[in-house]
Amino acid sequence: MWNIIRKDIRVLLNDWKAVLLTFLLPVILVSLFAFAFGGAGIKTKARPLTLLCADQDSSSSSRALMAGLDSIPGMHIKPLGAGPARQHIEQGDQTALLIIRHGFRDSLQHGNKLPLTILYDPSREIEANLIKGLVAGNIMRFALREKISVKIQQNLSGYFSPSDPAMQGILTSKIGEAVRSETSGGKTDTGIALRPVFQEKDKNWGLIQAVAGIAVIMLLFSVTARGSSLLTEHESNTLKRLLIMPVSPYSLIFSKLWYAMILSMVQLIVMFVFAWLVFGLNLLANIPATLLMMIATAFACSTFGMFIASICHSHKQAEIVSIIIILVISTIGGSMIPLYIMPEFMQKMAVFSINYWSIQGFYDIFWRELPVSQVFNDAMVLFLTGIVMIGVSLLFYRKNIHRLIH
Repeated sequence: MWNIIRKDIRVLLNDWKAVLLTFLLPVILVSLFAFAFGGAGIKTKARPLTLLCADQDSSSSSRALMAGLDSIPGMHIKPLGAGPARQHIEQGDQTALLIIRHGFRDSLQHGNKLPLTILYDPSREIEANLIKGLVAGNIMRFALREKISVKIQQNLSGYFSPSDPAMQGILTSKIGEAVRSETSGGKTDTGIALRPVFQEKDKNWGLIQAVAGIAVIMLLFSVTARGSSLLTEHESNTLKRLLIMPVSPYSLIFSKLWYAMILSMVQLIVMFVFAWLVFGLNLLANIPATLLMMIATAFACSTFGMFIASICHSHKQAEIVSIIIILVISTIGGSMIPLYIMPEFMQKMAVFSINYWSIQGFYDIFWRELPVSQVFNDAMVLFLTGIVMIGVSLLFYRKNIHRLIH
């Protein structure tokens, strides 16, 4: 039995590809998820939470509240008008908006419910709740200080008389009672209304995340297999027979690219139509923008498959390299983990992945309902990414694929 075990161990160690899949890939994934969830044990400066603030009261109390919130460690207050700020939330540029409505100062002085509302992007609800948690406690303390100050002034005017020193004892007692009653929290209502900016029932950010994120992952794996089929054909001696035909080597690799693109488009259409029919995805919301993002995503993923085929020397090698790269870019690109819970350095790395731009584009269409002109920016990044990968692939093609032909 032990001889068989030793034999199997030697077989595993002699296959470097199996060793990579067995040991290196889990280490890479554990590291990525550890960084993403903040459990890597590395002390990094936390990314401050940005809260837009629309001050409609324009009073000394509202300005003091904003200054107090801005002094919270890890919190940054950005004053902005309610209209432009709401637009930033709807476009996904910011997470939440605090609106200090008219009458804030009066409500504060009379102990009424404070006219405060936080509007947030439901697709980033966890981050919005973190912001509310930081804001609510500080607003409570601010409201108590203001109300206690008013109570002191009321006691001074109602009980204190300069001609009667004996009243000073009563004044001290009344102020103490006011402080105790207000700090007990029995009368101050500082509940903050937390409302999503989108109220439409046909919007489901979880569905959009699932469809867009998984679609890109599946496409990357699929087109990589199609692209590396050129290596399989070489290993089976099919490639030389293909070159007997009147076709150039470059036409051969571009034919693989077009085949991968057609297959990718069909896969995307099937996945999105399925989500539309079964889960109610609003596929007809913006058909031109949807088709544009599908074409851009299919093109970028197909060129990725072409890139993998050009840099690898065998089909097995292409499998190992593609699995590692796809899982890495899918993790940092937002397909597996929402970007807003990642540390800042990983959010910056996300822009170098195909997944990020594809998911953002589909969010712009189905969640934010942006016009084609704004979705066009995400699509152009994918097209440029594909063009760069084609250029790099052709450079490696001369050294590797062309060598395989001869």
